[in-house]
This record gives sequence, C-alpha cells and structure tokens, in this order.
Amino acid sequence: MYLTRCENSGLSVVNEKVNKNHLKDSNVSPFLFLLNDKSGTKSKRSVRHLLSSLDNDLVSIEETESKEHALILCQKAIDEGRKYVIAVGGDGTVNSIGSALIGSDTTLGILPTGSGNGIARHLGISMNQSKALNQILNASTHR
Repeated sequence: MYLTRCENSGLSVVNEKVNKNHLKDSNVSPFLFLLNDKSGTKSKRSVRHLLSSLDNDLVSIEETESKEHALILCQKAIDEGRKYVIAVGGDGTVNSIGSALIGSDTTLGILPTGSGNGIARHLGISMNQSKALNQILNASTHR
C-alpha cells in the first residue's frame, strides 16, 4: 500500500511498514477513514460494509459532507494525533485531504472509490476495494 506522508514541501510517498503492535498508543484510533459519499458513480454500500468489519479500536469512519467539512475533519485528526487519514473517494477527495495534511505528521492513505482514481492508479493502488484495504492495513510504502 502507498501511504503518503505530507511534508512541508508537498506530498511524498515514504517507506513505512505499519506496525500494528504500536498503533494503539493513544486514546484515538490510529486510522481515520474519511468517506466521500458523493465521489464516483456507484453506491458506497460495499465500502461501508467492508470498513465496518474492521477493528473499532484501530479504525474510525467519518462521512464528509463537503470539501470544507473534510478539511475540518483533517484538522481534528491532526490535533488528536491520528497516525493515518485514509481518503475514501476519488482524486478530488484525495487532493482535498492530502492538501489539508501537508506539514503534519499524519499519513495519507487512499481507498479509491471515485470514477477515475488517477492518483491511486498512478501509485499502483488496487482498484479492488478489499485488496486496496489490505494494502492500507499492511502498509509497505516507498519513497
């Protein structure tokens, strides 16, 4: 999976293996999935079902209502010390969330559900939701 650390200079992909033993070292779940229900052309029912099967201690799921709402949720995630924010949507969602995370220590992940998913395709992220989620949770990333 490609988790993207947002640095002051912009977005860059980093080598980082998610160590699940060290994920739960705070009172908030380390993974925040931000779901854009308006992205793409298909229902998000299957992705909601997939995400609901995850460990609630490690994962939180929020639906974004607008670009501005996504930015608010990203800032909250940064303030809470979340390790990973996963953009569940298309290129617009990834751009909005990634831009909000620049300069933070929070890592961006992508679960593609948009109509084009050009960024995810470029990074080699699977278009199959289950496989993409597996890539996220077993994050082996590279710079």
